[in-house]
Amino acid sequence: MTPRPQRPVGIRLVIYWCGRMLQLLGLLLIWWALLLLAGTAMLYWSLAAALLFYAGWGCTTWATRPQNAGP
Repeated sequence: MTPRPQRPVGIRLVIYWCGRMLQLLGLLLIWWALLLLAGTAMLYWSLAAALLFYAGWGCTTWATRPQNAGP
């Protein structure tokens, strides 16, 4: 049986919300790149947006995993 994710507290809560903000920024950047840019510039902005989104995902995943799950 896998342990249930815990509600983040302390520094984990701060990192969790930083992660959520990074995800939001990444999604907004993807939307902006798809609507306003074209060509090579869109590729660079889309890559930057994806990196921001997945950095946010990593932060929220780390912050919500059980604290006794290891490094």
